[in-house]
Formats: sequence, structure tokens, C-alpha cells
Amino acid sequence: KRILCSAILQERFIILNRLKKKLAKDLGDRIIL
Repeated sequence: KRILCSAILQERFIILNRLKKKLAKDLGDRIIL
């Protein structure tokens, strides 16, 4: 159970990082425009 839980947390962390990068890029593009 522990391994599965940590794997899910890691996956969520990766997805959150991708969303943050995407948001940062979108905001940056808006500021540039």
C-alpha cells in the first residue's frame, strides 16, 4: 500500500508541476502580448 500511495503522490506532484509550468507560460504569453 505504501508504495502505491507514494507513486500516486509522485504522479500528482508531476501533474501539478506541469500545470504550473503551463500556467506560467500562458501568463507570460499574456504579459508579452
